[in-house]
Amino acid sequence: MRRVTRAGQLDRHITIEEPVYSISDDTNDKYVSSWTTYKSCFSAFYHKQSQEVFESGQMVAKDTFEFKIWYYDAEAVKMDMR
Repeated sequence: MRRVTRAGQLDRHITIEEPVYSISDDTNDKYVSSWTTYKSCFSAFYHKQSQEVFESGQMVAKDTFEFKIWYYDAEAVKMDMR
């Protein structure tokens, strides 16, 4: 894994979005109705790995990528953000 040490390596501009939830009138289930911008920032993009796995009776290609950004409060960034 490469380490970002200089601002010049942050060569991509990304937007982190958080979901806006709504409640269904029929079932009272919570669902994502839209997305709103949480933070826009510069980042570095790295391809971590590629693999083929067997899922649901077929071969599926999976790629894993990583974005490195300047530090933001880790408690504020949640798993449901994109």
